[in-house]
Amino acid sequence: MDVERFKPQPGPQAEFLASEADIAIYGGGAGSGKLAVLGETIIHTPFGPKLIDEIGPGSIICDAFGGIQKVLATRDWPNWEIWKVSFSDGTHVLTSPQHLWLAWRSHKGRKSHNHPNANSFGEVHGINAARLYETQGLLAEMEKGHRMRIPMAKPAVGNFNRYEIDPYTLGALLGDGSLSKDGLVLHNHPDDIDIVDRIKKSQDSELTCYRNKGKSAWKWRFPKGSKTYHSLNQLGLIGKRAWEKYLPSSAVHAVIEWRWALLQGLMDTDGWCEPKKGSYFSTTSP
Repeated sequence: MDVERFKPQPGPQAEFLASEADIAIYGGGAGSGKLAVLGETIIHTPFGPKLIDEIGPGSIICDAFGGIQKVLATRDWPNWEIWKVSFSDGTHVLTSPQHLWLAWRSHKGRKSHNHPNANSFGEVHGINAARLYETQGLLAEMEKGHRMRIPMAKPAVGNFNRYEIDPYTLGALLGDGSLSKDGLVLHNHPDDIDIVDRIKKSQDSELTCYRNKGKSAWKWRFPKGSKTYHSLNQLGLIGKRAWEKYLPSSAVHAVIEWRWALLQGLMDTDGWCEPKKGSYFSTTSP
């Protein structure tokens, strides 16, 4: 049996252990010791990503299990040592050596998809079940040659509808749309009329069609005053050329159903499938 020395976190834990009361009751969920850097850390909420500076008691935030939580209290920690934790997907977070992580370790060469904990929060079970580590504990394990893994968070709940744009329409315009300041134009072949029909049912009914003489492709125009135009203007996409278009970062954190519809719009315009090979998507955008 391994015995590890318990080290209380500064603050409530230390105050609890220092109490001279005959009976003391202490509560709190496991993994509650968290520290993040002001002006740097993004916190996901049902209303979109926010800087941690905007989060305070009463704020509603997304949790790692696909649900939401209410912030009960926050505390400033001045003059703390800050560490940078980098992940394999290129992202990073700035935090303290005492920040708590749910993680597990594996030896070099072990394939992550065969690991019992390789999926997400809520599926951390098996003989190598994840446990809590401090940041400095993660480093110690890595120095021993272990690969430390963090469970994938469940999809966050969210509300992307504040832009009043249909996700399928957004995907189609990112794929085959001209986002001019004078109006939006969707380029469409007559054989793909299903794309236009879906947009009409879910978004702007003001679509007008015109066709260049001698060309088979149709063009569908969204008026400059339409909700779609207004939403794309909010997202900073109006005036962008094909190679300048981008996927709004807030769309990446929308609810799963919203993201599926966005992907369908992208694939119906700039994607294709090949039998027994797979699905593909081509774009000149970064």
